[in-house]
Amino acid sequence: MSRVRLHEFWSAYKNSKLGISGLVILIFFVIVAFTAPLLTPYDPMQDKFLAEGSALPAWFKIFPQYSGLPETMDFTVQSEVNGAGWSFKLEGPIILNMQAPLTFTFKAADGVGFSGVAEFAHRFDYEYSPPYSFRVNMSLQFLDINNATYSAELYILTPESDSFLVWSSGPSRRPLEPPNISLDSKGIPFELKSRMGLEWHRNVAEHIFSKRGPYTMILRFRVDGDPGGPSILSVTLGRLVLHVPGRVHGVLGTDHLGSDLFSQLLYGSRISLMIGVSAAFISVIIGLLCGLIAGYYGRIIDEAAMRLVDVLLVLPGLPMLMILSSLFGRSIWNIVFLLGVLSWPGFAR
Repeated sequence: MSRVRLHEFWSAYKNSKLGISGLVILIFFVIVAFTAPLLTPYDPMQDKFLAEGSALPAWFKIFPQYSGLPETMDFTVQSEVNGAGWSFKLEGPIILNMQAPLTFTFKAADGVGFSGVAEFAHRFDYEYSPPYSFRVNMSLQFLDINNATYSAELYILTPESDSFLVWSSGPSRRPLEPPNISLDSKGIPFELKSRMGLEWHRNVAEHIFSKRGPYTMILRFRVDGDPGGPSILSVTLGRLVLHVPGRVHGVLGTDHLGSDLFSQLLYGSRISLMIGVSAAFISVIIGLLCGLIAGYYGRIIDEAAMRLVDVLLVLPGLPMLMILSSLFGRSIWNIVFLLGVLSWPGFAR
């Protein structure tokens, strides 16, 4: 008997275009919700700063005005001497251990008048429109320092041979703390901006990467020995990573935090389904019980129940939901409960 009733229900249901459309939409979002981890590699909550904030979708590059916009990229310089690593130039009493990771050592038996310079360079090509920002990260491990003053500086050399100082340790006699270069172009101090000829509000990344072509990262150490005693400085270079956040990203771009919008849409379908199905279940149960009670007892109870339904039907649902949400809190389950409570009058009818 149940199979017969189910067949009759489906025969009547499939003739409703609106019902079939709703079923197709529901099935589509169920599939999206369950296959979200397969459709996107990003976590909508954890993966931030994947590109610039409010980056455009990557497919915008098919239009000529957006064709040169960069996607997120990393230029990596290995701690070795070869094409993927550094070229170098040494002056003074400096010895370079060329086994990876690279380590240079300054030694002066008598520090009077002794100084040295260790310069490391790496060339890379940038063939895109100017980025909005860039970041540089590199570890520097100080193995030994005694009776020596050093200064470390990081430069970017443009295709037009303009050299821009983007980071400086300043003169120091102690190991770098923290022991790494951590640079964000948005946080470059005004002193270095003024050396570039920029006003405080100007964008450093757009100024440096204004041209397409070969660029060179230059890391320079200058070491001065102290008078009257042996001087030593030994530093191991870690891997350097130049990170350029993209101005285009993914299928739908990014939000203001650089998170992938497509992954938020896919994973958000799970929450939307949970809220929608749960609220519909609550409203159907309440509406069904109210309608059955009103129809069973009739007369005064039926009249009172239907007048209550009429009152609730004329109330504006969205403003009521906003007011009640502010009173009861904005948790998901509060929203589910309020949606269910505010939606049952239609089912009671």
